[in-house]
Amino acid sequence: MGQGRPEVPFFMIDCKLGRFEVIFLCNMKKHCVGALNFYSFCLRWRAMGKEKDYTDWMLVKTKINNVPLRPTFREGEVYWACVGENVGFEQDGKGRLFARPVIVLKKFNRELFLGIPLTSKDKLGKYYYSFHFKGRKSTAILSQIKAIDSARISGNRIGAVGSKTFWDIRKRLKNFF
Repeated sequence: MGQGRPEVPFFMIDCKLGRFEVIFLCNMKKHCVGALNFYSFCLRWRAMGKEKDYTDWMLVKTKINNVPLRPTFREGEVYWACVGENVGFEQDGKGRLFARPVIVLKKFNRELFLGIPLTSKDKLGKYYYSFHFKGRKSTAILSQIKAIDSARISGNRIGAVGSKTFWDIRKRLKNFF
């Protein structure tokens, strides 16, 4: 190398068609090993499902945006809503419509509401509220509260949470702030 250039490895991570390729040039074995360790980390990251393909969701989202009729809804009711394929640790929907049950927390108008996604998994902590709904344990994921357009409602009303549960959820949210 000469001329006082530091002996630093050069490596690049390139993601093409869902596969990681590592291209590296190095002059010291330890740097090559570091590049390979980073490569194996990238492969593990992909295997954990962190790499997403948003193509199918974009097709569903386009159809949702063109829905001419919007369903009516009320606070405290639970609907399947197409919440989508989201970024990072945001809660994703499931199935071909990328849907998940959501509680209507606050109705702003006939097109928009504040919703909280639900999961059937039992979760603990201040960002979750577990309750029984339709004979099954459900957990409201309070940290994932979001504005939802009523066009995302993908089916009929699933049911409504009891008034005590509804007010307990609201009280828990107020404690966030």
